[in-house]
Amino acid sequence: MITANHYLGDWRFMVRASYYDEWVDSGGGRFDTFGFSPACQNNLPPEERLDECYGDQWLVDLEIGYTLSSRYRFTVGAENVFDEVPEEEFDMASQFFSG
Repeated sequence: MITANHYLGDWRFMVRASYYDEWVDSGGGRFDTFGFSPACQNNLPPEERLDECYGDQWLVDLEIGYTLSSRYRFTVGAENVFDEVPEEEFDMASQFFSG
């Protein structure tokens, strides 16, 4: 996470960037024929992979604040301003039990 604050008189500006690395869900113990669970098999379609692989993601938050007096400070902000959505988790059960 990287955060930057800037003050300009009574105004305050904040930008925060958060990085979420790629991750792998081993699927609760699914293994290949050799007993290994490979890190990722991106060359296969999702329903044929032993593991579920998800990409990395950056999220950006913004905030602006104004100090009216020593008693009053107003702040407004937004999280995930670019509306980044992580990859959807593949539902293996729906492939076998759809009905």
